Parts: sequence; structure tokens; C-alpha cells
Amino acid sequence: MPTTEKLRLVSREEACQRLGCSKNTFFRKWHRVFTETREIGKRERFERKVYSDELDCAIENASKAAAAVANLRRKMKRL
Repeated sequence: MPTTEKLRLVSREEACQRLGCSKNTFFRKWHRVFTETREIGKRERFERKVYSDELDCAIENASKAAAAVANLRRKMKRL
């Protein structure tokens, strides 16, 4: 997928459904996977965005989801 293509955001409800988890499990386990990295001083309130390609990557690589999503972001120059 080229970086110029418009990214599709996925709602939290859809992400929970596709990951097969509850909202609480999503926030405990998956929330940080889809959170953009940010500087130490700017960690208070930060918008969490789940993109469809990152969600697909996390589902395909469930045992190594955090690393797989980070690699995808690096490859797509989002990180």
C-alpha cells in the first residue's frame, strides 16, 4: 500500500470485534499497540487511531502483534 493512499480508520467497536476481545481487553492489551509514539513530555491526552492495515497486520501476527505493527509503521513511514 503506497503511503499516499488514504488510510481507513477503524472504529474501536470494529477493532474489538475483529480482534475478538472486549472493550476492557482492548484497552489493557491492544491500546498501546495502536498508539502513536510520542515524546515523554507530551503523553497526557493523545488520540488513538486504529488503521485498517495495522489492524490486519496485528491479526495476522497475533503472537508478535506489537512488533509487527511497529515494523509496518516504519515501512510505511508513519513512525
